[in-house]
Amino acid sequence: HPFPDVVRGVRYWDLAATEDSADRARSRAGGGPAYTAGVRMVRTARGFYCVEHILRIRKDPAGVEEAMRRMADTDGVGTEVRQEREGGSAGKLLESHMLRNVLQGFAYSGERVTGSKAARVAAFAAQVDGGNVYLLAGAWTEAFLEEATLFPDGPYKDQMDAAAGAYRALATGGVRVR
Repeated sequence: HPFPDVVRGVRYWDLAATEDSADRARSRAGGGPAYTAGVRMVRTARGFYCVEHILRIRKDPAGVEEAMRRMADTDGVGTEVRQEREGGSAGKLLESHMLRNVLQGFAYSGERVTGSKAARVAAFAAQVDGGNVYLLAGAWTEAFLEEATLFPDGPYKDQMDAAAGAYRALATGGVRVR
C-alpha cells in the first residue's frame, strides 16, 4: 500500500434500481442499464484519499447482496460499509434488511443524500483537482477513469456517485484507525 498512515476506510455502494426511463434511454443509446458500484476509499493522517478498489456489477438483488457481503468480508471489519438510502419507508426497510441479514458484524449504515449527482460529486472533484486523491491501478481503473472523464454527460454516473459518497463519509466522519 502506498500510504502507511491510513486512518479510516469505507466502501460506499451506489445501488442500481429497477429499470427506469433513464435506463431504457441508455439501453437505446447502447449504454445498457445502470450498474451497482462499490468504491473502497481510504483517508490518510496527512489528508490524502486513495481509491483502492471498485466493484461494478449488473446483478439481480440476490447477486448484489452476495457481492456486498463478499466485498465486506474481503475488505475486513475495519472498513465501514455505506450506501445511499432512498427516501421514505422503503429506504429504511432496505437499510434494516442489509444490517440484519447481509452485513451483520460490519459497521454498516445508509446515508440520506440530497442534491443532484453533479452537486454531490463537486467536493470529491475539488480534491481530485487539488492533487489529494490517488487511484490504485486495477482491472477496474480504466472504466472508472472513462466514467470520470465523461461525467456528468456520460451514460453512467454510478462509480462517480459511489466515489463521492466514499469521500463524503471519510471527509465528514471522525478519525477511526482501521
